[in-house]
Amino acid sequence: MTYITPKNLVHINDRLASLELYREVAMASSGDESIRASILAKIQMEEDAIRASYFERVEPNGSTRVRHPTIAVIEVRHDILTEPRRLFANKINSLVTYTLAVSQADAVIDLDGVIRYEPYAEVGRFTVSEQSFNSLLASTGGQSQPMNIESLQGWLIEAAIPDFFEASARTLGDQVDREIEARNRTLVGLIESLQERQTKGGKLPASEIEKLSRILDFPSTFVSNLCHSVGAIAEYAETVTSAQRLEIEALIRAHQLQEVK
Repeated sequence: MTYITPKNLVHINDRLASLELYREVAMASSGDESIRASILAKIQMEEDAIRASYFERVEPNGSTRVRHPTIAVIEVRHDILTEPRRLFANKINSLVTYTLAVSQADAVIDLDGVIRYEPYAEVGRFTVSEQSFNSLLASTGGQSQPMNIESLQGWLIEAAIPDFFEASARTLGDQVDREIEARNRTLVGLIESLQERQTKGGKLPASEIEKLSRILDFPSTFVSNLCHSVGAIAEYAETVTSAQRLEIEALIRAHQLQEVK
């Protein structure tokens, strides 16, 4: 071969050697002949599939077709959906999405040296929102974006998980409610403790005074926690608004492109 060298076939040769070992074991074993024949047939099928995954051959027009498991292409498609769809970790329903498809491909080298790629088997298909796609392009590296796995070679893809991850607004609201409820309980406990001491006429011990002093400091703590929660809600609302704005702008651009065509 001209393009595929032995160092490109290390794992493939290991797999073929393992299959040959399995074949020898099956041939040497005793037992039901039909079971042996079935095992040998499966070994042969696996071997044929491996050998078909790589080759170099000259086509009738003189070009060279090269196939190897590492050769692949990616396709990006911009879609306008007929119905809104909630994508994984997306804060709004999307009408505009990007689909990324990765496929194994043959490299075809023409006589003049020009290379083109012809996909033959899809490895995986993934869908992202307009916002995730734009963030991915703008990222300088190290930042991941959520996506939906539509198909993946060798895997059966289940229905998407309900997007409970996007209950942020409700979660933050519940957090504020819990904070208020906790402070109310503290107040009630403080009042009851003071009333009990007043009824008994006893003197508060130093440890109790220190404890009450810490409790009495709760207004500033509460305001601080509440401001943090409200700020988080505001940040969430801004994120949702930004996603909606991107979705609308993308939809307008997509329709304008369709009109031009």
